[in-house]
Amino acid sequence: IFRLFIGLTLLLTLVGCDFYTPSSQLEQIRQRGEIRVGTIYGPTSYYQRDDTAQGFDYELAKNYADWLGVKLTIVPVNSSDELVNLLKKGKLDLAAAAIMVTPERRQLFRFGPGFYQVSPKLVYRNGKPKPDSLDDIKGKLVVAAGSTGEDLLKELSKTNPDLNWSVSNSADLEDLLRQVVEGKIDYTVVQDTVLARSQRYYPELTEGLT
Repeated sequence: IFRLFIGLTLLLTLVGCDFYTPSSQLEQIRQRGEIRVGTIYGPTSYYQRDDTAQGFDYELAKNYADWLGVKLTIVPVNSSDELVNLLKKGKLDLAAAAIMVTPERRQLFRFGPGFYQVSPKLVYRNGKPKPDSLDDIKGKLVVAAGSTGEDLLKELSKTNPDLNWSVSNSADLEDLLRQVVEGKIDYTVVQDTVLARSQRYYPELTEGLT
């Protein structure tokens, strides 16, 4: 079952490189005795707590490796761009993260079924005017380089050429959310799961557009 990118919904996907057939790739994994799974380091996918690996993507990958009877090697990175590049180079067997499905990526990779849906949210500081459309975005919109927010804005800019935004190569998602709270930037874009967790520490954060 292949899930298409519909509207602004992002799917958690397992992505396999399309240079091999599924059967030959699986046979290589079994012969190697190891499956290499890339994911994005963070509280909703993969992290270490008390020297123990945790996270939804990690648990899915571990269960799959155990079912295959092979060793799991997790390769954590900071962005979906890094995952895509590692897949292209054949250094990963699968990528497990909320990777946005774009036409370009569908030409390169096989996308597995979605396990759950996450929604990208335009985040701003509570008390400021709520943007109800892209035209209402007035101020500094910054997203993290290589994030799903950057992927999304690239797609939106194709049909909304007046959309202004910038990319930060030095700040991650939590840094940008803190900058919204501190008033250094006006907006950023993160997944709803990331926002829900961050609101425990920064109740000033609120969502605008989905």
